Amino acid sequence: MPIELTSICAREFPSVSNHSPTASCPLFEIFSLPIVGAPSSRFTTVRRSWTAPSTRFPRTAAAEQDKLGGLITPPGTGFTPVSIPFSIAAAGAHALQFAGTDATGDKSTFIDNVAIGSAAIPNTLANTSFEAPVVGNGFAYGPTGANVGWTFASAGVQGNGSAWGAAVAPNGSQTAFIQQTGTISQTFNLDPGNYTLALQVARRNYSVPAGSAQPIRVTIDGTQIGSLVTPPSTAFTPIAIPFSIATSGMHTLVFTGTDASGDKSTFIDAVTIGP
Repeated sequence: MPIELTSICAREFPSVSNHSPTASCPLFEIFSLPIVGAPSSRFTTVRRSWTAPSTRFPRTAAAEQDKLGGLITPPGTGFTPVSIPFSIAAAGAHALQFAGTDATGDKSTFIDNVAIGSAAIPNTLANTSFEAPVVGNGFAYGPTGANVGWTFASAGVQGNGSAWGAAVAPNGSQTAFIQQTGTISQTFNLDPGNYTLALQVARRNYSVPAGSAQPIRVTIDGTQIGSLVTPPSTAFTPIAIPFSIATSGMHTLVFTGTDASGDKSTFIDAVTIGP
């Protein structure tokens, strides 16, 4: 029986495992997807060995009344993986449904291992927690070499317990630092899409004037994303900045200090790019 992912049955079931779909009442589930983008629906399907007549049972897959992909007709009685890409325009609750499409005779399709996930987005950034080079409880301005990944100017890497007096690194045992209007940059490969840059920031306890912070400008390919990032305290604070990429290829992420007055520094750690 071919399967179609489309309209909702009058009955609601809290879990896909609690409802056996038929041609008259499809299997569906309400789910929340907090991101906007291009995820995919993945599951395995198999036809029942007994049918009347002995033909396959197609089903369709749909979300929000929009059919996803073509009819899904199990090729055999062994489970077969199926993956259907689709797009979500708004964050929030959405309805996923599997519906039988052939009301003749008696045909059934088994479905298992249903999952929804964003397209795999490898964190293409290198050395995201600044663990290279190893500096122990010391520090290094402008480090270079194997696995460093980043380019530093008036910036560098420091370890827990260093003279910089940073809070303990939230990821690993080292962080980056930007002093004054220094920069940290890295060029990486990324496909078009909507992403989130996540990082953690903290200000240095020592500053001139006392208690002041170094605001950081974050840019992708020279365009600022989000507002200036100003660490609220000497404790590390998580930051998330949404951004979009229009073209595939190499892109450059830059963190830049913006205040040249006095002596102010910001620590950065746990930099990742995800959906």
